Amino acid sequence: MKEKWVPTELLLSFLVLVTIHGGARAATIYVPDDHGTIQIAINNAADGDTIIVRDGTYTEYVELGTSAANTKNNLIIQAENEGSAIIQCTDSGDVPVIYIEGDSEGVPTGTIIDGFDIKRSSGGKGAGVFISNANTSTYAAVTVEDCTISGDTSLHSGVRLNGYIEATITGNTITGPKEAGIATSAPDYSSNEDYLYEDSIVTIEDNIINGNSVTDQAGIFLKGHADNTTQVVIRGTSTGVPKTSRIYGNRTAGIRLEDIYGAVTIDNNQVNNNSKAGICMIDIGSESAIATIQNNNINDNTQAGITVAGASYLTIGSNNNINDNGTGGVAFNKATITILYSDPINASSQPVTISGNKIYSNNTYAGIGIIDAITGTVTITDQNDIYQNTRGGIGIQNSCELRIIGNKIRDNVRGGIHTGTDIADDAFSDTTGFLGGPGSADLTITQNKIYGNGESGYGGGIDVRHASGTIHNNLVYRNHRGGIRFGDYITEIVNNTVAHNGNDNDTPTDPDDDTGGGIVYDNLAGAVNAQPEGTLSDSANYPNPRIRNNISAYNITTGLRVGKMPTDLTTCPDNPVYSSDSINYRDYNLVYLNNGTTDDCGWYTDTGVSYARILSCANKQYGGCGANWPYPFVMVDPHDIIADPLFVSTTEGSEDYHLKAGSPAIGGGVGGATMGAYGGSDPINW
Repeated sequence: MKEKWVPTELLLSFLVLVTIHGGARAATIYVPDDHGTIQIAINNAADGDTIIVRDGTYTEYVELGTSAANTKNNLIIQAENEGSAIIQCTDSGDVPVIYIEGDSEGVPTGTIIDGFDIKRSSGGKGAGVFISNANTSTYAAVTVEDCTISGDTSLHSGVRLNGYIEATITGNTITGPKEAGIATSAPDYSSNEDYLYEDSIVTIEDNIINGNSVTDQAGIFLKGHADNTTQVVIRGTSTGVPKTSRIYGNRTAGIRLEDIYGAVTIDNNQVNNNSKAGICMIDIGSESAIATIQNNNINDNTQAGITVAGASYLTIGSNNNINDNGTGGVAFNKATITILYSDPINASSQPVTISGNKIYSNNTYAGIGIIDAITGTVTITDQNDIYQNTRGGIGIQNSCELRIIGNKIRDNVRGGIHTGTDIADDAFSDTTGFLGGPGSADLTITQNKIYGNGESGYGGGIDVRHASGTIHNNLVYRNHRGGIRFGDYITEIVNNTVAHNGNDNDTPTDPDDDTGGGIVYDNLAGAVNAQPEGTLSDSANYPNPRIRNNISAYNITTGLRVGKMPTDLTTCPDNPVYSSDSINYRDYNLVYLNNGTTDDCGWYTDTGVSYARILSCANKQYGGCGANWPYPFVMVDPHDIIADPLFVSTTEGSEDYHLKAGSPAIGGGVGGATMGAYGGSDPINW
């Protein structure tokens, strides 16, 4: 086909029209070269333009979207040299330095604020950058990057957010705001509370946030509105030291999130030296969007490293280091949370999982502390290493449902897992230390390695006298008090290895010397460290616990005690330890060299040993009546074994409680099962 000829002058006219009506390339505008102020440059810019601001100080209030003249899309406002263009606001009113607003008339989207030194001072109150959008159909997409935002007490927030927004806040340093570094609202705005509305997206990445000065605010404080599905990401992109995301030195929490039910990720941050909690989570996540806290260093905060409250669907882990915090590593404790709005703060009521973390050297209560009642399930699993906490590893002071599976709980000053008060005081009665009803702490404790706890002489491995639940396949050894100490509501103690518990330091005048049995019942009548008391009740309200397939050996006092210890170990008390059917509940256990015994009682080889000696030896293993009286000798638990379990190694520091070939515990359990933590249907496998 022959090409049609177009006159040159007509073609030029067409190109001019295209340039004027939408075909123009984006322009670059310089301040002050082309326009004397940033605001005039914005008013004269077109969508997609870039405004380059030369070095200098610009004292002005910058607005986008507050009028038709400054509602522009995809506008880049950039300092020519990062940190050398200063925008400062000295207005005595309540205005920010940079205000980006969307409403029914229009929304400025795609805005980038890049590289400025933003200051707010000299009276009034306002944010460094305030992004607010009331338009429900178009989200205000704004990026604030590589800025320094600072000021005196008139800087109420570094970056303030409200409404329907998609904000990316990255690479900024925000220091010294009166309230939060990045926030939805502050108490001073109580008549104009701000929220993140549904489907908003906030990404906070590689920022340094420190030094807010009001006790009711946090480094980052974000609150959602109603049942919103806002998404929040707070992260660092480098694993260097220090991390690229640092939230520290704030007067309350480092990070506080509230009423946000979309996807929440807090990943690879350094959160430290904040005056309350490191991270505070209130009503976070949902069944379909589990919030995640992972790969963070959370340390040296005045209260807990992480505080959890409300209906929070949350996973803490993996790979958080949570250490040296004032009131514990992870705390379920609404009482420490300041109410900023009128909404009440409730105790945790949804599933929380704590997995694969290091939780250590925390003070006051425990590595993980259940202080308020919990109605949801908390699962502590996947080899959390919980150690050297000032009071205990896992402290349980109130009603809860706790699943403690496959953790290392070691070298804590008080108990490894304990119910009751956090006060390590021998004169303090633990009957008042647990705030829930009897048995209201429902515990599943399985496949844990629990050792070296009770360093101060207080507490043992597992001390759960207030709790109901089950204890099976745990390795509990070298704790300074008892191995497993339980009360009336525990229903099952099966396939545990409990060995070398007690503090035998060969100092008879030391009150902590020669204490600590293997598996011991206690009716809570005594103080924290008092000798266990009582006989397991036969009431229908107290189920007979199934105590099977356990190995209890080398403990300083009794190996397995469920009744009162008589004064004379060669005789039995008048009342039996069990009812007539109790034999169905406690049997098939191995005990050896507990309570000062020095041999295996001559069960099988030494026919010349007197019945009295055998009976005394057996009763020492059981702390009371381990055999029927009078002669002939008959074990109360006829399938129990008193013999060397043949552990691979009992050398302190290199213990190995697997069983050697030929161990009587192999096949000695119910139905020919292997006894101990490495036997049964659910052995320790890590």
